[in-house]
Amino acid sequence: MAINWSVKECLNRVQIIPVPKSYIEKYKDSWIKNWEYGKTEVLDKSGNNKVWWDVEHDSYVRSNPMTEFLIWNLGQICMGHITAKNVIQVYTRFYILNRIGKCKPYRQPWEEEYIEDDLSERFITPYDIASHVGMTTNHSDLAFSKWKTKVMDKLIRNASREFDGK
Repeated sequence: MAINWSVKECLNRVQIIPVPKSYIEKYKDSWIKNWEYGKTEVLDKSGNNKVWWDVEHDSYVRSNPMTEFLIWNLGQICMGHITAKNVIQVYTRFYILNRIGKCKPYRQPWEEEYIEDDLSERFITPYDIASHVGMTTNHSDLAFSKWKTKVMDKLIRNASREFDGK
């Protein structure tokens, strides 16, 4: 199934984030030769923009990894959109999965806790979710009580399998 999504109702163009100049300076030589700050765009292997110059930000920007994370993982919590009404419910479901070791985003090089070349995960924050109010996807919604039962049933099955050695 293809995932359709939209962030046009989110405030402040949450889908893109500025990239610090120090990050650009550190990695530019490994990306492309003849780098010209403010003019050069970097493409990833699939041909999509990795970083590009944004006139509105007056800096390089990239797609927000948290936006991408939410696009793919709202299905894990069985919710298709983030609204002002359900933002606490969205955070609560991610909080539960995070605490049992599932569905965590990777730290990014510009985050304070990042360790060089470390793919460590972190917990989702209330800000991560609140900044994406207005985001919609075509993931199906499931009532909290049914979702909670689904998660607990899966944990119980996994524990039984582990105990039985299967």
